[in-house]
Amino acid sequence: MPEAHIVHLPVIPDAVPLEALRTVCDALGLPVDDVRALDIRPSNVMVVLHARDQAGHKLAAGDDAVVVTVSIPVR
Repeated sequence: MPEAHIVHLPVIPDAVPLEALRTVCDALGLPVDDVRALDIRPSNVMVVLHARDQAGHKLAAGDDAVVVTVSIPVR
């Protein structure tokens, strides 16, 4: 039987403060109210944004929101 390994993790918070999320969005120039998902990786940041029309209204298709997925490279 293989030897068991003990894995040590850093302290993981119970929750992410909303202000921290706002700070990340602000730093990326993203409107926090339109961010539906945010995936931060070493090579890029994937953002799912609620789409808006030219007048600034959020778009929907039936009961579903229209979203756009954007990949922002990390340099």
